[in-house]
Amino acid sequence: MGKRTRTALMAGVLAVGSAVTGIAAAAPANAAPPFICQTAVTHGGETGEGTCRNDGTETGQFRVHVVCGLAVDQYSSWVLLAPGQTATTNASCPFNLPGQGVGRITIEFA
Repeated sequence: MGKRTRTALMAGVLAVGSAVTGIAAAAPANAAPPFICQTAVTHGGETGEGTCRNDGTETGQFRVHVVCGLAVDQYSSWVLLAPGQTATTNASCPFNLPGQGVGRITIEFA
């Protein structure tokens, strides 16, 4: 099965201390189990966090892809999520200079 991607949050350069959140759900018929996911920017705009709940009947995986402005994109580890479970994972931009913080958080499914 190929990777499925859902954009959970799209924002410009974030000011230090911003508390921006977004919500996404995986819905296509052939996609990963139905995950309900929420994203947040934490640690002064340096870290993108994703929390997902598996409302389906099959085990699935997700990870966070963080776009870091001019810095290299960062990815969290894959998280295995059984039916009924909730888990959180995150990835941080390597440094936080003007234009280097979290620009977008995407939840990816496998």
